[in-house]
Amino acid sequence: MAGIIYDKGIATYVPKLPEELGCYSACSFMFFGGKIRKADGKLAVHQAGAYGSESDKANAKVSETQQNTQFTVSEIIGFLNEFETPPWVFEKLFRSREFYFFDDDEQTRLASRTDEISSESLNEINAFVTSFPKYLDDLAKEEKEVEEEKEPEISEEEKLHLAVIEIQKLLNAAGCNVGLADGIWGAEHRLQPCYLPAQQNYQQIKII
Repeated sequence: MAGIIYDKGIATYVPKLPEELGCYSACSFMFFGGKIRKADGKLAVHQAGAYGSESDKANAKVSETQQNTQFTVSEIIGFLNEFETPPWVFEKLFRSREFYFFDDDEQTRLASRTDEISSESLNEINAFVTSFPKYLDDLAKEEKEVEEEKEPEISEEEKLHLAVIEIQKLLNAAGCNVGLADGIWGAEHRLQPCYLPAQQNYQQIKII
């Protein structure tokens, strides 16, 4: 991704973000890939490694780990050199697994062609960054309200129960005495006589 940013000549900017948010780890490579770059927020690097993976455990093969590490370091240096990253960044990058945070002076030294970034663009980015967390909070709140308003799912057994109640109501309205519409369909309901009008006379049928 950093290589694509560099090849496309895309500007990179790290705005000031709330709390501990910032441009850490792999994000810093994308920052360095910008031919035009500026950092106002937190920018930090750390030593490359396979954190939490099998190769990071005590039983990993030492030779394989060393080879992989050296290859990774060579790849990183190759990209950073292509991005014309100042060499003093390398000592900060490779010295520890703990994050190294660049101070304001260092971030100024890392900036490049910042005069080509308009103040209007920076203001738009900062306004978006400021409002976006609130947007996410409001979106989460709306989703929660929608979820709470959803009608609970009805089981097949409950659907059958409700259907029987409706049938019982219809039969009672039609003159069939099936008793209370309670959703329970028993023998007492099936044996009740049902009188329905037929050609001005009454016709007796049985519910079966």
